[in-house]
Amino acid sequence: MNRSRRLILTAAAISVLGVGLAFSTRLTGTARAAVGPVPPEALALPADSSVVMGFDVKALTGSQFYAKFGGEGEPGRVDALAEIERKTGLNPERDIDSVVIAIRAAAAAAASEPKATGPRHHGPENALIFVTGRFDAARLESSLPEAGKAQKERRDGVTIYREASGKSNGAVALLDAGILVAGDAASVETFLANRSTGHGIRDSQALVAQLESIEPGSTFWAVGGPSVLSRVTSEVGGPAGNLPAVKQVVAYGHLDPEVGMTATAQAADAKSATKIADVLRGFSAMLSLQSGQRAELAQIADSISVATEDEKVHVKATITHELIESLKKSAMAAHARKAEVEIH
Repeated sequence: MNRSRRLILTAAAISVLGVGLAFSTRLTGTARAAVGPVPPEALALPADSSVVMGFDVKALTGSQFYAKFGGEGEPGRVDALAEIERKTGLNPERDIDSVVIAIRAAAAAAASEPKATGPRHHGPENALIFVTGRFDAARLESSLPEAGKAQKERRDGVTIYREASGKSNGAVALLDAGILVAGDAASVETFLANRSTGHGIRDSQALVAQLESIEPGSTFWAVGGPSVLSRVTSEVGGPAGNLPAVKQVVAYGHLDPEVGMTATAQAADAKSATKIADVLRGFSAMLSLQSGQRAELAQIADSISVATEDEKVHVKATITHELIESLKKSAMAAHARKAEVEIH
């Protein structure tokens, strides 16, 4: 066999191998690489998610910020982590490494509308939650608050626990010893279907672009589209209720040595972006005017910067732990004064 023929056959073999691996990846739902802060195993989250957010839980619970403000009723308490602990019995500080939460537009709308019967659900109750950590099937089953009322199913190597009490349609899927997905049963089934077919977040170019713009190493982050953002601004009221439509928002930040956040909102055009920036600057000015009552408000105002770039609005804020501690003490003092007045 001459050299050129060997080269042709070698190239053909490599091509066939590459196609085979790609096809195998598509079948198993295993992505080759993460998308921004979203790990490969979480890419089966729905492509039509209106909001996707996440936490580096190890960085969060190991931070100085969390040590100071992470307790019950504290400004650093994360409701999503408390919800995971309630649903699964997992301890965020001990068991969890990272969390990704995806909320679809229909779920977000349902979360803000009163039910005809039964309790009203909010936030994580209507979210699909992806968790990585250190737990296995036996431990998870023993940790579930209502394990005795859960229906257990084993399918394609995945253990699924379904709420059987009739109070909700929640489900928890344990993918392996270190990954679980929790949410309503339909959303969990969507995730599992995407996982087996290779569909998910990568099907949305816009969502991929947003996630890839997040700064690597961020402790917390979130991206959102217009369907949820328009609802949020309309419910806030005041100047925010009249803000121009926002096409998308990307936000991320860290907790140590101070709390820092960067956010970019994309409006329809440069004029709309300027109007949004003016409202944000007006909010900052309002805080400064109220600094006579609480000096901390002036420091918060100084920590916020707003700039525009064509149709984009860039917002940055940095707040020290000392300022948060001062705000906490002021809030507690104001609450005590109010309680004293009500008593008398």
